[in-house]
Amino acid sequence: ARYDAADGSHRVWPMPERLACFALCEDPDTLLIGLASRLAFFDLRTGEITPIVDVEPDLPTRLNDGRCDRQGRFVFGT
Repeated sequence: ARYDAADGSHRVWPMPERLACFALCEDPDTLLIGLASRLAFFDLRTGEITPIVDVEPDLPTRLNDGRCDRQGRFVFGT
């Protein structure tokens, strides 16, 4: 959800599966998201999800927490 303190508005985006983690990108309207089964880019303007890669598609694992390290690399656990 996004809350705008200037006008009190908020917006919610439904996800196709559980959102495990996210990171800010250079473009302020784009997030790198970790869904339960994949990494993707999420456009905050349109709600469009652009898949990057499925994570261990042949195993019953799912993404957990994630974050950017000091070098800006996104790391996550399953």
